[in-house]
Amino acid sequence: MVGLARGSQLFCIPSWLKGIVSSIALLLCWLPLASAHTGPPTPILVDHVIGPYAVSVWADPEVGTGTFFIRLEPPSGGVIPGDTTVQIGVQPVSGRRTEARYAARRQEVSGRVQYQAEVPFDAQELWRARIIVHSSGGSGEATFDVEAIPPGLGQWDVLLYLFPFLAVGFLGLQMVLYRRKGS
Repeated sequence: MVGLARGSQLFCIPSWLKGIVSSIALLLCWLPLASAHTGPPTPILVDHVIGPYAVSVWADPEVGTGTFFIRLEPPSGGVIPGDTTVQIGVQPVSGRRTEARYAARRQEVSGRVQYQAEVPFDAQELWRARIIVHSSGGSGEATFDVEAIPPGLGQWDVLLYLFPFLAVGFLGLQMVLYRRKGS
């Protein structure tokens, strides 16, 4: 136990309380690192043929900025040409806005070609998305619907979801201390 002097009195802080305070401080320091993303992307299309490519699309369509990951698989024995471009066009299914297109950035991930696009969604609703692939090896497009979901609470999500577990742990600790005091 650690003692703190206050006036002429001495207060003792139990070591378990120091552990709880230290854990909460570490959790609060970690929260900004966890605010970037609240879950894995959702598969939208898997091995869908667009032109000569098998295309898989994963999305995290949050209101604000939605992220799309488009992975192209070349035809057997082929490669993805360097001139390949991928765009994503989005429009609300309600038709309240015209289609807006966004270019996807090419990335090399584990020896595979992947494209990433960030798309602004201004409302939680159903959106029609169109993947457009152009290259010297062939071109094509695919259309699908995706629902923009509301963004989470960011870093506060972690505390919200942890609260029930912390409360049960605190009550369990109180029971242990009460039983120790009674014996």
